Amino acid sequence: MASNRLRLNMDKTELMWTGTKYNVSKIPVCCRSLTLGGARVVTSEVLGVMLTPDLSLDKHVTTVSAECFFQI
Repeated sequence: MASNRLRLNMDKTELMWTGTKYNVSKIPVCCRSLTLGGARVVTSEVLGVMLTPDLSLDKHVTTVSAECFFQI
């Protein structure tokens, strides 16, 4: 990343392991975080995006639209 003049923004960077509960539970605790360029990224239970099982953003768009309408 440094060669492309990019930096990792730790305020916006999150990590989420996906899979079945059984497979995710088999990941050792020591391996649940990730180190990128010297910065440690920890896992997050919920990211800022809502996905449906088919990986569409329909639920996210509906939720964001509802929150925006409430603010207006």
